[in-house]
Amino acid sequence: ENKSERRRDDGSLLSAEYMMKSMGTSPRRLFTGILASGGIALTGNFLGLTSNVLQLLPEEVVERSQLDTYYARGEYKRFTTPNYTFLLPKNWAADQALEVKKAQYRAKALDYTMMSMSSSS
Repeated sequence: ENKSERRRDDGSLLSAEYMMKSMGTSPRRLFTGILASGGIALTGNFLGLTSNVLQLLPEEVVERSQLDTYYARGEYKRFTTPNYTFLLPKNWAADQALEVKKAQYRAKALDYTMMSMSSSS
């Protein structure tokens, strides 16, 4: 006897259709749930699933789609600007000196506006 088979009290086998009816569900609902959970797992990179799928695809395809700017492909993630593109280690967060300089530049632009308003009074 196969342990995965379910039997009724009278010993007859339960069919998949009967079990779905008893749960109040349909094959379409079951399929939709499986499809949705697969989509969530891919977009969330659950257990590195998306990164592993990207490794199976040719590099040209991944680079063109720019999916490797969001998800690591192997040990690297791509960084792209209009002027250049390069690969970074997947665990690399950001160049802190560059980020501080950008923040100072943005703050300076804001401070300049405030200073010009206070100097005119």
